Amino acid sequence: MCPQRFIIEQNIDHFHSRFLFEEDPEIRDMLLRLLVEEENKFGSRQEKIDAVNRKITRGLVLIEKQSEIIERIHKNGGDISIAEKTFSLLRQSQEALTKFLSLAETG
Repeated sequence: MCPQRFIIEQNIDHFHSRFLFEEDPEIRDMLLRLLVEEENKFGSRQEKIDAVNRKITRGLVLIEKQSEIIERIHKNGGDISIAEKTFSLLRQSQEALTKFLSLAETG
């Protein structure tokens, strides 16, 4: 893998990780724009689609784990508000990635 491609992949992973848990809508919008810009540098359309599909798959795993965490906290009588907020951010991220994927596949 060439160094430039490695840097682009690292940027994509960084922006996506930050996007997952950022609560401020303005910062989320900025991170999404940066993510899209880096994805556009990534290469062929199919490579972009494959990369987004991998992120969606990882996101589904995170959502499932977060759901289990919420259930466990709830069973133990704990406060689930923070866990639910994280769950909501993960779902929003999935929606954004799914929308991006839809646009990439049709564009």
